[in-house]
Amino acid sequence: MKFITTTLGLLLTLSAVAKAPEKPSIDIAILLDTSGSMQGLIDQTRSRIWKLINKLDEVKHTGLPVDINVGLYQYGSSYVDAEENYIKQVVALSTDHDLLAKELFSLKAQGSVEYAGLALEKAVLDLEWGTAPAGLKTIFLAGNETLKQGSTDVASSLALAQSKNIFVNTIYANNTGSFRPTRTLPRGHHLPGPHNGPGPHIPLPGLDPVQQEWEKAALLGGGSFSVIHQNKKIVVIKTPMDKKILELDKKVNKTFVPFGKEGSSYYKRMIDLDSNIGNSSTDDMINRGRYKAGGHYNIKNWDLVEAAKETTFKLEDLKDDDLPDQLKGKSVEEIELYLLQKEQLRNKLKQQIKNLYVEREAFIKKEMDRLETENGVDPIDSAMFDSLAGKLKESGFELN
Repeated sequence: MKFITTTLGLLLTLSAVAKAPEKPSIDIAILLDTSGSMQGLIDQTRSRIWKLINKLDEVKHTGLPVDINVGLYQYGSSYVDAEENYIKQVVALSTDHDLLAKELFSLKAQGSVEYAGLALEKAVLDLEWGTAPAGLKTIFLAGNETLKQGSTDVASSLALAQSKNIFVNTIYANNTGSFRPTRTLPRGHHLPGPHNGPGPHIPLPGLDPVQQEWEKAALLGGGSFSVIHQNKKIVVIKTPMDKKILELDKKVNKTFVPFGKEGSSYYKRMIDLDSNIGNSSTDDMINRGRYKAGGHYNIKNWDLVEAAKETTFKLEDLKDDDLPDQLKGKSVEEIELYLLQKEQLRNKLKQQIKNLYVEREAFIKKEMDRLETENGVDPIDSAMFDSLAGKLKESGFELN
């Protein structure tokens, strides 16, 4: 009887685990043309990735927070072997956005052969796309050359993506940001921006034929078409909140508690990335500071404060060698108190950053209105978010 009871209990436990719902997720694969003329596209993507994730920070599904997995491919790069068709998976779909940013810093524009159809096919087949019922899977194909290069037909790759419920959006990254629609737009739609409305495909005289290819690809991919000016300098407004946000972010860094064999290296990667981003642009670093204060900075694999929150994690299983110097030889109770103090301080600092960031965004909007300053064509983060917004709502996600 004891054996039967134990076996029944085990089966019930396994059944409960098997039926546990998967966390809602948003899977975003970015396919960048990194051939010789595309350094502006690379730079803009690296610069604006934090703005994009910040815009998605409050997205939920049935009231639950979601995972944001981002992957990256480069195509058209002569830094990648010809045997690989100049295509490389740079980052797999992951919530490790620091790795994504680090790799974006390493990309350089060089090359002249852009096999977009094959890059699409590889992304669809090779990435580990989410299987959760509550999920959105999408690809952003960005570039400015003809899509007819290579033996893999773009239309076939788009059909393959559609068969797996992956929406494909295209971003035409020219050097002017000029846009002329090739089909009827929905009522109330403003240009430039995502072009995803119904209506016949009506080419206009004198339209760039390559742009027509990119717009048609978005239509076939079930996604949106956008135009960006890859080399346009984004208007940056300095605000009274900037300095304080940067100071608070540095204080947040001091609340991290690296542990395990890789903890110190991950922490160093974060500090180095902060430095690279800060040296590149104060505005980018402020946006990254807001990102780190949000809900998508996944550091539980190296930060003991976050790791200890996991129900399966046990502090008593850690060895002294796994702990930072300040916690070596401490009891579990002493470690728990230390981590609680760090968590409370971190939460306070993060909330201050969020509040200041809201004030900053309002200040920027007001100042832009006062100066009547227009960026013109949206930067890549706005193009991507606008493309995502409609699909997210259709898929049951809640946008703030």
